[in-house]
Amino acid sequence: MSEQAPARLLIVDQSLRDLVGHHFEYDLAVAQSAAQHHLSASVLAHESFDHFAAFGSISAIPWFSQTFYDADKSPFFRMARGLAIRLPSTVRAPLIALASPLLRRQRTAAPAALPVFGEALKSYLIREAFQRHDHVLIHTVSMAELNSALAALAGWSAGPKLHVVLRRDADEPGIRSGHWATAADAFARVEGDAALAERVAFYTDSTSLSAQYSEIAPGIAFRVLPVPYPPSEPALLGQDRKPGPLRITYVGDARLEKGYHLLPGLMAELGTTLLDGRTARLVAQSNAAMSMEDQPIIRARKGLARYPASQVELIVNPLSVSDFNALLAQADIVIFPYDAEKYRRRSSGILVQALAAGKPVVVPAQTWLADSAPPGAAVQFSTSDEFNRAVAIAIESYASLSDVAQRQAQIWRDFHTGSNLVKALCESAELAGQVEPRRTRFEIS
Repeated sequence: MSEQAPARLLIVDQSLRDLVGHHFEYDLAVAQSAAQHHLSASVLAHESFDHFAAFGSISAIPWFSQTFYDADKSPFFRMARGLAIRLPSTVRAPLIALASPLLRRQRTAAPAALPVFGEALKSYLIREAFQRHDHVLIHTVSMAELNSALAALAGWSAGPKLHVVLRRDADEPGIRSGHWATAADAFARVEGDAALAERVAFYTDSTSLSAQYSEIAPGIAFRVLPVPYPPSEPALLGQDRKPGPLRITYVGDARLEKGYHLLPGLMAELGTTLLDGRTARLVAQSNAAMSMEDQPIIRARKGLARYPASQVELIVNPLSVSDFNALLAQADIVIFPYDAEKYRRRSSGILVQALAAGKPVVVPAQTWLADSAPPGAAVQFSTSDEFNRAVAIAIESYASLSDVAQRQAQIWRDFHTGSNLVKALCESAELAGQVEPRRTRFEIS
């Protein structure tokens, strides 16, 4: 008798088109850990994905026609946006001002049709004969996509276990309320369908998000998962600091919600003192996807480019995982000028990686980042003006901050792993639909 094939773990990433962003690293970390738990992993990506070598021996399948960002937009909106982002910003701004009322009216009048995500996912699962012992992980999903998946999979009692991670604040647009479908609609689908209630499990990656979603659906458990990332090469960990000015490092895409546009103000205030290129210098990852918000990002990048390389180093191209890890290893202080409202409950994979690398951080107060950073390894700020002062304090207090951060780093490395996440999925598979949420053993106090 032949041995039964191992159970499968399908990692769904409908927006995976390239290697930019934390979601690729999330996919890679989970996929690389699946075999430790006797699962065979693969990644279901956007149809344009062709960076297959990045996953090594792990199969990546181009499949989805819509990304997370387009799924709850009408075809007319997607077409208009696709044209607009290719125009010069000086032309785009007045056109958007003229077109916005038309787009709003068109959106209001459009039927609330769900996106194709659910049917596309189901067609793949059927084609590949996924069964009850298999697992499907969806870690980035809009409410419209989630509802479409639940609608497509309703009644399929022989289907795989579905693990859904909700990583967005429920107060963000389109979650509690929206033209297409809401979180409450999705949870009602699960509670109203015996097959879904048995096969679907929900998760978040912060306790505050779990509490928030539990208010919407008290009868559903929302377990807390780690935020996985591919581990750094051992040679990069614990390196002695090289002589020279402190490297104050902004890591990640240049985006408004991540506060990239605040960096010129930081240099204007500290550029003649602490960030003078002798005491410290700014290193800023400055690549950005083409988007509607690129005008302030372009202005900020141009403002930073005026400084000599001894003061400001701009990294304008996307980084590979190994190059990203090297950048983080060389950082002395990692700064997070993030929008506190956007990140009040949301996690940050970059914060996890920075703390796991033993780096002091500057973070917005009253956010998941501030709550998570070890006391003594972080400086907090509440306003953009306070951000500049917080960076100054971090530079002046670097020695003590670094000592605490390095002593706490192993805790973060041990907790936020793909293996811990996959283990949590396996342990919760028998508990889908459980009424009382339980604290996961993988949650840091």
